[in-house]
Parts: sequence; structure tokens; C-alpha cells
Amino acid sequence: MELRTVIAERLQREMHRKGFTPERLAQAAHISRPVVEGYLVGNRELQFSELRPLCDALMLRLMRLLSANFANAQLQYRQTGGRDRERAAAIENAFLAVTDWLPTPRRLSTVQLDADEDGINWLLAAVQRVVDPLLHQYQTVEALYRAAALPVLPIRAGDESFDAFLMRAEGKSLVCINLDKPTVRIHFSLLHEMAHYLFHANVDLPIDVLPKSLYDDTVNAEVRPEYIANKFAQFFLVPFEDAENIVLRWPRFDLPSDYLIQHRTSPQVLTNAIYDLLRIKSGAPPQYVEVKAAVEAVANEYGGDSDLRVFLEQEGQTLRTRLVAHRDEFADEIWASVRKAWDIPDA
Repeated sequence: MELRTVIAERLQREMHRKGFTPERLAQAAHISRPVVEGYLVGNRELQFSELRPLCDALMLRLMRLLSANFANAQLQYRQTGGRDRERAAAIENAFLAVTDWLPTPRRLSTVQLDADEDGINWLLAAVQRVVDPLLHQYQTVEALYRAAALPVLPIRAGDESFDAFLMRAEGKSLVCINLDKPTVRIHFSLLHEMAHYLFHANVDLPIDVLPKSLYDDTVNAEVRPEYIANKFAQFFLVPFEDAENIVLRWPRFDLPSDYLIQHRTSPQVLTNAIYDLLRIKSGAPPQYVEVKAAVEAVANEYGGDSDLRVFLEQEGQTLRTRLVAHRDEFADEIWASVRKAWDIPDA
């Protein structure tokens, strides 16, 4: 295949993944739209003076664009500007630069999840069938990650930035988690990304994109991966059986005072779990706000425990130490970008 055609395909993919239109890309690169479109269709001669600003706008290294070993990463970006996209792009670029030196995660034995169904009742039951055996074997998120040998990169991105995202390329995977979020949210996000790792190996995933409604009767194909990941995390934190027992007594509502502490979760997750079951089992389910108020009346907010953050610190240290051991494998420019993106201290 002619190089211009290869570059066109790569640019189109990066443009799509990072939420650009040709017009917006032209504006960001300060290049005319006809020139940009010429590259996108593969009929313009390659010129570094034009490709470099295009790559800068796409937060893509020029040498990666031209490399024979171009890796197709599976990560989409929110169509918003600012530090979210820029920081995520820097983290992903670093991931692609160090892929060869990352551990290869394992595939856990899980119940297969048919992604073609869109009915809520079926999806909830399917996710339950997946979570129950995993929860029986791995009681904590830490145990689940250790079993999968799925590396975690904890970084500081600010409390207004992304929660977490999963990166994949060339058989390697990595979860990036934002330590500036509340601990219970981090806990949920780790489980959410684990679900993506287990079930969405061939799907481009957006960062922090939620279904427009969690309570429609069906879930379309576009948002199904996010819905499944949310419910996977929810049922791991509030087992299906617990929610069923609570619903059997509804509208009478009682809860062990330390339930949220034992399950390391929030009133919101518990509310969602109860409401899901009420929708399934009740001909006239209450309004969501009623369930939320009932939960908040008996459940104190749980701020999270230190064990999870200790686990993340250890995982991050292990990952960074692994890379530092291979420092000589990287050009100075590449190492500087990896160190900055991944918060690696200067030795």
C-alpha cells in the first residue's frame, strides 16, 4: 500500500478518535482545509512542514505516525477541549512508547457476555451471571486486579478531570486512574475499567461517557459497553442477592449500619442497585428520588479506606520502577515525555 494511503488512514483514525472534524483540525493545525483534506484522502505529497503541525494538533508524535509499527490503540477522547484530552493524549502516547516493557495481563475465566441483547432485564441478569463467580473467587478489587495482572497507572489529573480509562495496544493493557477523585469513586472506576478489559477487547471506548439515561427499557449498541461496565461495578460492590433481599422488604427499609463500609461503596451505588431491582420486580416501581431518599436516611456517607490507595501507590511504584530499569532503551526526548506524562520522578 502506498505510504500516502497508509498515512491518510492513520490520520483519519486519530482524527475520529480525538473528536476532530477536518475543519476543526485545519484550524488547530493552522493549515488550510484543502491541505488537510488532501492528507486525509491520500492525494497530497507528504511534507514534514505540514505533517508536524497536524500531529501536534492531534497530540500524536510524528515519528509514530510514520512508523512501520504504528500501533492501533483503543481509546477515544471526549469531544471537549482543555486538559482532559491533552493529558489523556500525553498518557496514551507514553503508553504506546513503552508498550514493549509493560507486563502482559492474563485473561480471567469468566462467563461469556452476549453483547447483542439490548433489554435491560436481560442485561442485568447477564452481568449478574458474570459478577457472581468472580466475586466468589475475588472478594476485593485488589484481588481481581492481581489475578488479571492488569497494571494500573495512578496519576494526579485534578478533581475536575477524567476518572479513569483503559488503554490497549499490541496485546498490552493498562488502566490509568485519577488519584484526585474520591476513594469510593476510584473504587467504582477500577471495577468499571476491569469490565471493559474483560468484555470489550475489540471496542473503541470513550473516556467518561455515560448513557443518557440509565433507566430506559433498552440500551443501544453505542452505549451498551458503558452500561455493562457500570453494572459490573455496581453488582461487584452491591451483590445482586443483597439488592434482592432489600427489595423483598420494600417499602420497609433497613440496612446494617456498616453496610457501606463493608462493601466500600457509596449511597449512590446502593440506590442504583435497589432501584434496578425494583424496576424489574415491581409492577409500579417508586420514583428514583424516593429510593435515593430512603437510602440516604439510613446510610451514612462512606469516604473510603486507605487500603485501596496503598494498593494503587504500590502498583504505580512497581510500574514506574519497571520503566526506570529500561531507561537506556529510550531516546532522551521520548523518556522526558514519558516521565512527565506518567509522573515518574527524575532519578
